[in-house]
Amino acid sequence: MGYDITDYLPVLEIAGSPGYGLGEYGRLVNYDYKKHHADLIIEEFFQQFADYCHSSGVDCRVQPYMAPTDLLRAYGLLDILEIEASAKQASTRPITRPRPAPRLQRRPRVW
Repeated sequence: MGYDITDYLPVLEIAGSPGYGLGEYGRLVNYDYKKHHADLIIEEFFQQFADYCHSSGVDCRVQPYMAPTDLLRAYGLLDILEIEASAKQASTRPITRPRPAPRLQRRPRVW
């Protein structure tokens, strides 16, 4: 980022707040914040969870599809991929499947 984002917390567009309208600069600050938040979710939750599972000798399984993070990175850490869909959803619209995520990260085996 190159700057202290805490100075800009009042202008962030989070939790439905419109922020203070700093134009393009405000959009860049919001992007930096959301990217940093997404990276922290990967590093401090999904990576930690996957490491713990693997060190315990079990496969990692979680549903990250609603997490505000990079879903390809999150799914790429897992051993067992999960999504939720009802029969009605499956018949009326295609469901995005996370299957390619581990392959993109060159993971050897995924259920």
